Amino acid sequence: EQRLTRLHSVEMRSTGEVACFSSSKYEAFMKAMMATGVQIPNKNILISAGPLHSKVEFLPYAKLLENMGYQLHATEGTHKFLVQNGVTNVIELHKPLSQEEPNVKSFIQDGKLDLVINVPESMDSKSLTNGFHTRRLAIDSGVSLLTDIKLASLFVDALQRKRDRETAGKPFFEIRAWDEYVGEWAK
Repeated sequence: EQRLTRLHSVEMRSTGEVACFSSSKYEAFMKAMMATGVQIPNKNILISAGPLHSKVEFLPYAKLLENMGYQLHATEGTHKFLVQNGVTNVIELHKPLSQEEPNVKSFIQDGKLDLVINVPESMDSKSLTNGFHTRRLAIDSGVSLLTDIKLASLFVDALQRKRDRETAGKPFFEIRAWDEYVGEWAK
């Protein structure tokens, strides 16, 4: 159904959960995300962080992404906020309903984005329409999509920890037997 959106309430978010185990919450979280089809981004990430409190909350994570070498893209309000707060490696994209380029729609359709972080601005019709189109484009194009700022923040933390471990020559993902995770509890 083309009119469906990825904006869910708590009840819908708890449907179809995935359980993954690890000695670290970051590894378990990343395993769970990957098990649900979320891909680790290669280079290009779109951030449309919605209301001011979400932008403020996500700012340190945008800086982490920038420091990890990701090319950040952002819609107008998020772009302005990020630049004013010291994030310099960010390209502004026009919203999908705009005819101006560069545009969210063309970047998603042309496969130029690896991850879309789209938090709704408000419930007014224009924001909902642009947000709906951004989420729908990401889903239809197979681009990983995060719609919750806390989830996106944890995802960035996990990416950073993965990068740090791998840079140090250590594996991030461990494969262990169930007994190794639960030890005596399993007996």
